[in-house]
Amino acid sequence: MKLSYTSRWSWALVLLVGFLGSCERETPYSENYDIPWPLPTISAIDPGTAEIGTEITLQGTNLDKTIRVLVGDNRRSADIVSKSEESVTISVPRTAASGPITLSTSYNKSTVSTDELEITYPETSVLEWPLVIYRGQNFKLKGENMDLVTEVALDGQKVMVEGASGTETEITVATEGLVLADNVTITVTSRGGVSNGVSPAIPVEDYDPNLKYDPAPAMTIWDFEDGVDPFTPSDITPQHGINLGGVPYGRGGKYLSIMEAAVPDPWGTEIGRVTLGAPVELTDFHEPHLTFLINTNGNAGYFQVEMEMNGVRGGGHFTGASSSNPDDNYMFQTQGWEWRSIDLANFPWEDWWSNGALEVSPTGTIEDLAFIFKQGNGTNPFEIHIDQIMITDGARKEGIKLWDFEDGANPYSGSANAGLNGASPLSGNNHLTVSLDNVTSWNWTGEMIFDAQSINLQEMDCPYLSIWINTNGKKGYFQVELFQNDTKWGIGQTAPDYVFETNGWELVHLPVSPDVLSNWGGDATEFDVKGALDYVKIGFSTGNADAVDYEISVDEIYLSDGPLF
Repeated sequence: MKLSYTSRWSWALVLLVGFLGSCERETPYSENYDIPWPLPTISAIDPGTAEIGTEITLQGTNLDKTIRVLVGDNRRSADIVSKSEESVTISVPRTAASGPITLSTSYNKSTVSTDELEITYPETSVLEWPLVIYRGQNFKLKGENMDLVTEVALDGQKVMVEGASGTETEITVATEGLVLADNVTITVTSRGGVSNGVSPAIPVEDYDPNLKYDPAPAMTIWDFEDGVDPFTPSDITPQHGINLGGVPYGRGGKYLSIMEAAVPDPWGTEIGRVTLGAPVELTDFHEPHLTFLINTNGNAGYFQVEMEMNGVRGGGHFTGASSSNPDDNYMFQTQGWEWRSIDLANFPWEDWWSNGALEVSPTGTIEDLAFIFKQGNGTNPFEIHIDQIMITDGARKEGIKLWDFEDGANPYSGSANAGLNGASPLSGNNHLTVSLDNVTSWNWTGEMIFDAQSINLQEMDCPYLSIWINTNGKKGYFQVELFQNDTKWGIGQTAPDYVFETNGWELVHLPVSPDVLSNWGGDATEFDVKGALDYVKIGFSTGNADAVDYEISVDEIYLSDGPLF
């Protein structure tokens, strides 16, 4: 059962009401709390006139718990540079408008300045117009200072555009509901004026709804590889930082750790938060999911999600009904790294800010995203390690793990040098590196075979073989062989010109489809995409690499339903 957000003195009442079969939860830090949460004030803005991207300082009282600062009518929270009891320094958002400043704290208390901040802007220049516009679909405009655009008109039909929904170099424009001729002219309006603000005539075509799209590439929000700890403590100061707790790597060499031996109040104590404070554009996604890796190292922890879209902010919880793991019940508890995904458009968002229900458009713009860490239904000690926080087009489907090398066994057999590790890690503590100096082309150096008697593809709608590779600046290559019904099926050219060359980890997706598989020996005339495999073989051939040092590292090799990320 989820514990209530009630204040400490009313636990007995909560138990009684729960016993009677009814439980009502208060909105976090609502007026019904008996604790006198401190009210912030703003007494001065220094300086009173500023350019976008520059820093200003707000002076006042009770400002040390500030989590959100809005400038004018802009809904994007400013980046907080520093804060103390009497001042907060922010970087003025590029799309902020002149006006008063609204400041909110982690206690859900707000204040609005009496003085107004005056803002100046640079000029916008449109450098690339669309070649064609499809009726009812979005299109992009590219250039300089595009995030300052406020309005786009197609043959005089105005489309209000929030620049914060894009980037400095591009914005997305929606045509839904517009009646467009076969050719249109686009006119752009911006806060700082526009050069080249009128397009040539652009053809308009009907949209084919039967077109099948591949999933959009995953968008990484935090992977912590820059070594920066984005966690901000709230009611208590837990141990937090990069790579604490001695757990294995998630993906890459860094992850975020938050640990606390004793949390006073499972729901009333806000341990801290991680806030994005920047827009995330979902234009290219079809089923946007929030996906991440989590590891509680056998202990327990929890965080809530807050998200803002179209000026409406909502919050939500991870439960078995909303998370990709049915065991999540207002807590996380794992023995190692596990993936989680939530469907942003269908997540049960709650109205925590009394600003209405959050409705997520799958192709809209996330204006802000935050994780709020609490003990939740977990028990002390609190421990969470998180990594690879992404927006993905659909939930991660684990599929069938062939190799991740975390068992410490080397499956390679052949004439090359082969061992676990060698380049920077991708995930966990182990990966396989195969190398050979001064190779000749098309030298079969060796292989590894996954033989599990039968690998069933029946439940997969679109099977893929997903392999992470890294040649560490050298050249490498591999081939794939699938054995089914006494026939060898091969995937030959896995790289352009039969050779890979990377300076870091890259993900290779290989569709397991009759369109790409070749018969390498056997009587079958067609590969059965719903059948079973007897084995999967990775062959380490040098391909077209010749008179060079050969090296290739591989990790996280899966047969999955659709490409992984």
